[in-house]
Amino acid sequence: MRNPNWTAEDIYRVAERGHSLHLQGRYREAAIIFQGLIAADPDDRYCREALAAAWLALDEPERAIEQLNVCLQRQPSDLSARVRRVEAFLLAGNLSGAARDYEYLEHLLPSREARRLKLTMESAGRQPARLE
Repeated sequence: MRNPNWTAEDIYRVAERGHSLHLQGRYREAAIIFQGLIAADPDDRYCREALAAAWLALDEPERAIEQLNVCLQRQPSDLSARVRRVEAFLLAGNLSGAARDYEYLEHLLPSREARRLKLTMESAGRQPARLE
């Protein structure tokens, strides 16, 4: 539930700043902003995914996975969160988690996106045996 002192518009404005910082490569600052926004509105899916992206850019995949798990607990069919979690699992060296999410996604994503994800797994050198 959103903090009553914050409107959706307030969160949007601050999230724009966090996004801008992320685009500038200022990932730590972006993470701080998105952490604050999640404190203000724990249900904001965009802010959680943006925080996960910042954690990935900071090479902290376990922290990204925590945020993505929350997103997927609330909405298991969220394909973008699941794709990002595959990437986080790969960075964390969690092959089984990446393979499990890939198997869920491979028939739901457009073929181009599924191939991109498969190539990401292959280039990480951690592809599941069934992908060889």
